[in-house]
Amino acid sequence: MNMIASLLLPLLISSSFVLQRPAEQQARASAVFRSFHDSLQSLRRETPMKANKETENESDIAESLTNIADYVKFLEAVFASDKPVPDEFLEGVALDAELLQRIANRETKFHPELQLYDKLKDLEADLAIKVTNNRGGGDIARVVQVFVRAKKGDQDVSAYEIWCTPKAWEFDAQHRRRFDKLTNLSNPSSMTLSPGRYYFWLTKERSESEHKLINIGVNGELKQEIDLVVP
Repeated sequence: MNMIASLLLPLLISSSFVLQRPAEQQARASAVFRSFHDSLQSLRRETPMKANKETENESDIAESLTNIADYVKFLEAVFASDKPVPDEFLEGVALDAELLQRIANRETKFHPELQLYDKLKDLEADLAIKVTNNRGGGDIARVVQVFVRAKKGDQDVSAYEIWCTPKAWEFDAQHRRRFDKLTNLSNPSSMTLSPGRYYFWLTKERSESEHKLINIGVNGELKQEIDLVVP
């Protein structure tokens, strides 16, 4: 019995550790989806007051909100299942919830030139990729390892910093992320990202490349390679 107990004890400890982390993640996910539902309720109630009558159609806004609600419902079911969800995927969904909350609260400083409908379409497009990625993978939340190369003509170039930001957060510097490594000829730099729409660009000293909009994980792939033209 002592020998059996000694063999089982590490497994029990390991199991309790594995279970603890998903429970914490599930609590975070619950808060994220509560935020989604609260924001959707607020926007549905106040859309006629928020729409710009000269440039926006209330029916288009209502349709976008319906699509967003459908995507949220699907993703909520993914998190409610017993299937593992990578932390990076949750962070991507949480950013979308934060964006919707800002839209509902009329916080426009992060996208001052866009109207309500434009902001909702940005969010809708990002969520659509997350949902498509999951449906293609058997309703399993997937993340994508993104490899980036710097290019000058046909040649790979080293020593450039690589940056990315979710498309909808382009104007908020707090959500810009820098890759851990510079571009390298023999070992491409990589970062694990939640599926979605991102801008990618290169910097070196005071030069900065064009921001390139790329959809990540549209086809359920686990790896994606990107070439960026040096400035």
